Amino acid sequence: DGIVILPDGKLSHIPLTANAPQLLTKLSLGMAEVREMDTDLPMPRASRKVRLTKGDPMVELLRTLWSHIVKPIVQYLLDVGVKENSRIWWCPGGKLSQFPIHAAGPYVEGDRNLHDYFVSSYTPTLSSLIVARQSRMKKDHGSHRSDSVLAIGQSVSLPKV
Repeated sequence: DGIVILPDGKLSHIPLTANAPQLLTKLSLGMAEVREMDTDLPMPRASRKVRLTKGDPMVELLRTLWSHIVKPIVQYLLDVGVKENSRIWWCPGGKLSQFPIHAAGPYVEGDRNLHDYFVSSYTPTLSSLIVARQSRMKKDHGSHRSDSVLAIGQSVSLPKV
């Protein structure tokens, strides 16, 4: 199930698919297939065009994420008046944390994907998001505002970074 915490602190329960454990196992196998396909291709992922063809494992994975997990949450956010293009924070747990939730969508011409509705970010834990936002609010309300950026490059494990 999903839990939505709105800026005013209101908590809402969003029921998701009843067969989540089986679905996540199926999606995990799909991710493994996508990873295997990526290692078999001669060119790096960044230089390939996205394939939006029926039967493509990545597209099918993103569609499944959309229909069973992301769409009910997006619909709820729209229903309660969260403005489009707002930033939303995902805090997935367990197996769900391995999937690109931010890229979920129906991937059908004329339909909108998640990134067409909201800007997605991730947080590893709810408490880290709360602390970061409290710290940011104190800076914004103080006498001066300073923006910060943290960039980390791991050239060995992430050669393109």
